Amino acid sequence: MKKGLCYCFLLFTVSLIWSSSSIASGFALYENSPTGSAVAGAFSATADDPSAVWYNPAGITQLEGTQIMTGFTAYTTGGAKLEFENGRTSNSVDDIVPTPYLYLSTKINEKFWFGLGMFSPFGLSAEYEKDWEGRYNTYYSANVAKELNSNIVYKVNDSLSLGFGVSVQQFEVEFKQKISSGAVYQQGKGLTAEDAAADPLFNHLRGIDINQKLFADDNAEFRYNFSLFYTMNEKWSFGLSYRSEVDYTLKGDATYTNVPALFSTQIHNGDISGDVTLPQVLWTGIAYKASPKLTLEMDIVMTGWSSYDKLEFNIDNGLGTQTVEKDWDDVYSIRFGADYQVTDAFAVRCGYLYDESPIPSSSIDYAMPSSDRHMFSAGFGYEFGKWSIDSHYAYVTLAGERDINARPAESIIISSRIKEANVHQFGLSVAYKF
Repeated sequence: MKKGLCYCFLLFTVSLIWSSSSIASGFALYENSPTGSAVAGAFSATADDPSAVWYNPAGITQLEGTQIMTGFTAYTTGGAKLEFENGRTSNSVDDIVPTPYLYLSTKINEKFWFGLGMFSPFGLSAEYEKDWEGRYNTYYSANVAKELNSNIVYKVNDSLSLGFGVSVQQFEVEFKQKISSGAVYQQGKGLTAEDAAADPLFNHLRGIDINQKLFADDNAEFRYNFSLFYTMNEKWSFGLSYRSEVDYTLKGDATYTNVPALFSTQIHNGDISGDVTLPQVLWTGIAYKASPKLTLEMDIVMTGWSSYDKLEFNIDNGLGTQTVEKDWDDVYSIRFGADYQVTDAFAVRCGYLYDESPIPSSSIDYAMPSSDRHMFSAGFGYEFGKWSIDSHYAYVTLAGERDINARPAESIIISSRIKEANVHQFGLSVAYKF
């Protein structure tokens, strides 16, 4: 009966992950279990539950039998506050977005283990009021990557385990913005600002905003990963995990409403296509068992965002090919975590991370108004029989304010300053040992 309930729960989670259109905050998502998130992701050298499939698959050789874990991390959006040079302020729209995950590990024999994971390694969401100051850059942008990852892990000896995995990944993007009819008219006529101000038709059109919505996806691209888990002695352990970058060819639709008849032959519904590359990730960590109850760990994560050099897409109408330079940088985050086993059944955890922003000042925009960030986290775990429950809470805040300078070519008309961009996280998981 219990096994049947577990399989039902597993199938429900699979359908939720693979059919969900939920978009999570932040572009790279590392919070894919409460066990790891409670220690701010400093978990690759511990990796002692089924979520090791995400943090460091080679760690599953520590697990006996077959084990499953399922759960979610919920992110709050709406924590961004921007102040414009004209004195106005705007906040992003409040929302709570869950991102589910599922993990399975099974011991095949004394040398081989199999691990399976379904999770979202990338995601971004930013939404504002439709008439806000930055609407010509964006008022809604979202993307999400959904991944199915399978791993084979080989236990070389009692100290060393090596893993290799292959993933299939889906990626989708949705983007909404306003287009100024006055700006389209001015550009088409080649008018200077002075001439446009004296043109009656321009003055009529400048009050009409066209609505643009772009949606595109790619349903099946592959990437690989490898991992290593090494126990140096009773006190020290080391973990390493690498995931390759992914190249996407996105296809979808561009739709428009509120288009003046003057522009109907130029701006109309059409197909859209473009390419994007999501980054490689290298994750390393070292853990120290300070006592039988206390484990301390430090991890460093490199995310290769330099692959995101530009965003280029073609719209099958008069707008044609659009190119936005991104020039993002490779970045590092450093993570510290502590896990204290209060009793055999109950553990408490805490963590801290410092995460660099990959976005240079030349390309920062309202789709991701961010800076370097701090994260403070805490959580607990409780085991009862073959079941276990884990939970975490984390607070993410910017390391400092940041300017977004006006770039009319990218429809950022007015300079602004990011005053705040805070995110709250809550995670909950349930695991079962067969």
